[in-house]
Amino acid sequence: MKAAIRTSLMVCIALMSVRIFAQQKDWQSVAAGDPILQAMHAELERSKSQLKLDQVAAPYYIEYRVFDIDEYSAEAEYGALRSSVRSRGRILRVVVRIGDYKQDSYFGQGEGALSVLGLDNDIPAFRHELWLATDRAYKAAAEALAEKQAQLKQFTVDEPTDDFSRADAAQSVGPVVKLEFDPAPWNRMLEEATGLYKNDSQIETFGSTLRFQATNRYYVNSEGTVVRSGQTSYEMSISCSTQATDGMHLHRNNGFVETSLAKMPTPQAFITRASELVQSLRALREAPIAEEEYRGPVLFSADAACSIFADLVGENVLGHKPPLGKSGRTTTAFATSYKSRVLPDFISVVDDPTISSYVG
Repeated sequence: MKAAIRTSLMVCIALMSVRIFAQQKDWQSVAAGDPILQAMHAELERSKSQLKLDQVAAPYYIEYRVFDIDEYSAEAEYGALRSSVRSRGRILRVVVRIGDYKQDSYFGQGEGALSVLGLDNDIPAFRHELWLATDRAYKAAAEALAEKQAQLKQFTVDEPTDDFSRADAAQSVGPVVKLEFDPAPWNRMLEEATGLYKNDSQIETFGSTLRFQATNRYYVNSEGTVVRSGQTSYEMSISCSTQATDGMHLHRNNGFVETSLAKMPTPQAFITRASELVQSLRALREAPIAEEEYRGPVLFSADAACSIFADLVGENVLGHKPPLGKSGRTTTAFATSYKSRVLPDFISVVDDPTISSYVG
């Protein structure tokens, strides 16, 4: 019996060793082709083994985040291009936690250090900046934990919640996205669209903007998680305003937001939408004044559903950790609706951040 147990334990240990080795091998294979991941991994390993000051506890958790953002923005008014800017930047955020999962230093100045990384993919330079940011975050965490513990002595919390939670290590390394397009036709589109102000002499303002962005996110932590994800976003909008005969200011605006340039409307389709917006604004200005105040149901267009749901429902189901000494009970509009329906029967809500579409 003892021999069988001993054999089983040896098999389990061997399997765990193989799994750990495989994870480390994946780390190395991924990092080898990515200077940002390579620097993050190397500096994280150094910090885990060497980050310790006299009379200050070693961190129990460290995380690095890098946001690599490539963005193009342009703006036009009254048929003329006002600005056209292409920018690129890398933002680093380092979080160092001292203490344990029940009570740690994530408080005040201990919530992380920000820095900027260079664009030349110099690994030693990356590591140097990571080292400096980690040092700042560690020292700030030590001060934050002492301040937090001093403040906690002033309060009595009946049901304290843990400051942090454990999570299984995850590895997800996606492809790097790039912002590749010719800005010239899009700039002409903005100029032509805003040039439609000439069709209505009573238009007061007429402007259009676009913002194309490619963001690559890098994340590693001391629990073994490695994530690289890329996302592109393309936004265009147009707005105009006028004034009714009774003095009321009237506004119309419209826009598009997509994750792929192929899904965006063509320049001609955007100009057509701008023309329709001008006609809608003119019709609103010339509409008769309502004789009576209306109070009743309001219908929204389909593309407004996301904003309406986010404002009326999303904000009321969000949970935030309360300040020190405060009750964790929610104070939103749904505070008294625990285990009660807050939406009509025909509406279901699914929380799954991994899907990009639902039912087509």
